[in-house]
Amino acid sequence: MKTRVVIAIACVAFLNEGAYAKEPAHRVLDAREAVKQACAYSPELGRLRANIESALLARREKWREFLPSASLQYLQDETVNTGARDERSRQVLVTLGYDIHTGGTTLDEYEVAGYEQLMARERFRVERTALVLAVKKEYCALQGAAGEVEVQRALLESLRLQRNIIDEEARHGMATELQRVQADARIAEAEYELSRAQNAWRAGLMNIRMRIGAPPEEELAIAPLPDDAGKDETPPRTKDALTAHALKSRPEMRQARYALRAAHAAERIAGRYYLPVVRLSGSYGYRGDRLPLDGRVWSVGLSVTTAILGSTVDDSRGWGEGDYGAQQSASHNVRMDLWNDPTYARRAKEASFAYNEAAREVERTRARIVLEVERALDRAGETTGLVSLARTNADLLARQAAIEDTRARLGELARYEVLKTYAELAKARLRERSSLAENLAARAELEAALGDDDGGSL
Repeated sequence: MKTRVVIAIACVAFLNEGAYAKEPAHRVLDAREAVKQACAYSPELGRLRANIESALLARREKWREFLPSASLQYLQDETVNTGARDERSRQVLVTLGYDIHTGGTTLDEYEVAGYEQLMARERFRVERTALVLAVKKEYCALQGAAGEVEVQRALLESLRLQRNIIDEEARHGMATELQRVQADARIAEAEYELSRAQNAWRAGLMNIRMRIGAPPEEELAIAPLPDDAGKDETPPRTKDALTAHALKSRPEMRQARYALRAAHAAERIAGRYYLPVVRLSGSYGYRGDRLPLDGRVWSVGLSVTTAILGSTVDDSRGWGEGDYGAQQSASHNVRMDLWNDPTYARRAKEASFAYNEAAREVERTRARIVLEVERALDRAGETTGLVSLARTNADLLARQAAIEDTRARLGELARYEVLKTYAELAKARLRERSSLAENLAARAELEAALGDDDGGSL
């Protein structure tokens, strides 16, 4: 007896443990949380974030061009001469160099790096806006699919109720076999539509799960359509004011403007190829044949380098002193590299073309944003009107179905007519759900067109 009791307790404990272990996680996912998780999970946004960091580092690296070059050098030379005294020399030098004139190239290159960083940020925002819109539209479609499942399930329950009524009436001789067949046909059709709607719902939920990277063991449920869905929430501003807001807020517009400024700076760099680069250099140190070194040396130099029709001319002069003034030196060197840079003309042409193309892209982006705002406004208004019409139609058919059901119970109307009305009511409810989902998607498109991105910070 004790053995049976122990076995029974063990079985109950095992079953309870299994039940708790297999209980799935469950949470309701609203649209805002779906957008947040999709932005965090997106590999493309991760790559663009890395590009932002890379552009920031590249801009910081350009600061080095404003600083002088510096080097610390130790030289040791030993020469063994046969039949003569060996020669040994050591030297420690600190050398500095600075470009005191570059024709504005250094500043322009730093400016281009700054615009590259800003464009990297705007490219991230463009991709994030597109992702946010895609997630919102998928979520709205999923809400519409859930609404269709709800409507089809309610229709099936109503048809089965009508079928039971027909069976009851048939037992009293008030319904025919034809009415039974008609009811069964409507029920089979409703079951088919319900199965199709459930499949669409599962497919939409799978798309959302892949977007947000939800783990397989986690069960998700979506929030129902909001009570205020379908209301006209268009900002109380004129179309011109909304367009101006979009032109200011859209990341595509800022990116195009930054690209134009960067192209202008690059055109200046290419156009100033002939301006001379003036470099000032100097060195200071000690030399000798044994340690400690006791011979002080120093030198200064000035060089001017310029480009002439693909060739480079360098004129450099230097002055120096060694052993505390015991030695003095002066040098002058002129060098010309012939046709060592024939690409100067091509670079100037390419820079000019890039600037003109960037200017045209600004205009194209502006025109595209204006059209997108106008289209989004029209679609938001149209879908709001469709929601109102669909609700009115559904409410009227609901009243009609209630009246016809009462008349059918009194024998004044065939039960099949009630079935048809319920089917029409279900179609009206589906149109209402579909128009609500379309309206939410249209409002999301309007937010994206206006540049009102709610995908979070970088």
